[in-house]
Amino acid sequence: YSLTSKTCPEKSSKEACLRCLAQGLLTYTALLKHVEKESPSSIRSEGHSFKSLLLRLTSGIKNKMRHREHVKALTNSQEGHLLRDFDSPDPFQRLMTTFKILYKLRDFLIDGIKNIIKKTIVWPMGVRYRYTTNNYKSITNQL
Repeated sequence: YSLTSKTCPEKSSKEACLRCLAQGLLTYTALLKHVEKESPSSIRSEGHSFKSLLLRLTSGIKNKMRHREHVKALTNSQEGHLLRDFDSPDPFQRLMTTFKILYKLRDFLIDGIKNIIKKTIVWPMGVRYRYTTNNYKSITNQL
């Protein structure tokens, strides 16, 4: 399974960009189960709260969409297949996969912010950002 860090195709509409972003967030939410399972206990609690934050963000994005029914959560079988693809008998490989998931999630969120800024999409929290260097730096520093 290949992790993506791109949220929107280059010439996509606002609706398509929001759909890709919401679907990607749901996929990464499922992958955080692998991160929680393989991480030390000090990181597990953070992973759980981060997973709930991603679900709230996904819900907020879906509320901004006209056709929110196009974004579907992964079924149990899809989620199980996805997690099996990342499972490995080697403990070192499992740990590296955990870091890869977190790193790709970070890239995915940064790319999503760039696309949202570029398209001046209204954020789920009701804040509208236009592209300026200061806004971009302040948003990415919070990640």
